[in-house]
Amino acid sequence: MKFNTEKLKELKSRENLSTFKFAAKFSKITGRRISRQSIENWANGYTCPSFVNVLYLCKYYDVPITAFIKED
Repeated sequence: MKFNTEKLKELKSRENLSTFKFAAKFSKITGRRISRQSIENWANGYTCPSFVNVLYLCKYYDVPITAFIKED
């Protein structure tokens, strides 16, 4: 299984926020600093978010965890 980068891009684009602003909002939810670069790396498939961050993404976007998981 892999992280679904397309779903993150789709949901992020609906908000019409810059990556910097999204990272700031997401950091408030997690209680940890999540950088703009981390968000971009997740969206572009260079790195995968931790399982905990995937759970926070699900909470942020109000989607099931299966939205961010795709088969190989």
